[in-house]
Amino acid sequence: MVTLIQRRWKIAKLFIGGQMARPSNIDKLPEDVRAELHSELSRTNFTGYEWLSLWLADKGYSVSKSAIQRYAVANKNEILGLQQESRFHQAQLRLNALGVAATISPGKDLGSLKNDADALLKWALFGY
Repeated sequence: MVTLIQRRWKIAKLFIGGQMARPSNIDKLPEDVRAELHSELSRTNFTGYEWLSLWLADKGYSVSKSAIQRYAVANKNEILGLQQESRFHQAQLRLNALGVAATISPGKDLGSLKNDADALLKWALFGY
């Protein structure tokens, strides 16, 4: 599945002034690390770039706070959209699991059904 970032990167690869645009250090990050960065940017309301730079350095990636700030400004709407889409998908999964739990145990209270739904999700996603 091609992500929005990958699509944008393909567009950015167009020739600019006769030269190919260089990928930023953030574009070079592994997908999972970039996803974590998106979560942190969203969680910190797109602030704390120095802390994020140190956080990435602890993970073994050298990215300046200026590069993070440029990336955040250029991709804020996309990052927020991905976060919202992810939350919506998680909510759908949880509601579906709650529906299954309610079907299996119709007499249980809501708290017990939520616990059963969480157990179903763990089983479905992680096998335990």
